Amino acid sequence: MGPGSVCNAFTPASETACVQVYVPWNFHVPRRGDFKFKGFADVETFLALAQEAGLLVLLRLGPYISAEWDFGGLPWWLASKRVSHL
Repeated sequence: MGPGSVCNAFTPASETACVQVYVPWNFHVPRRGDFKFKGFADVETFLALAQEAGLLVLLRLGPYISAEWDFGGLPWWLASKRVSHL
């Protein structure tokens, strides 16, 4: 993720003050114990770039984020294990 992906899309002329971003669990942890937060999934860099561009960010964290995502953003491996207790 480069500065152009955030800063060029949202300039002061666009009058955009806030962006809303999902943080889908299934995207960042596709397999149990396999965490992905680099490149396109780098939330920290995205937030820093948004701050530099003068944007407020509404960060929509899971575990369930939206019906728009497969399984609501929950990773498939949750359903593949039997839950013995809560």
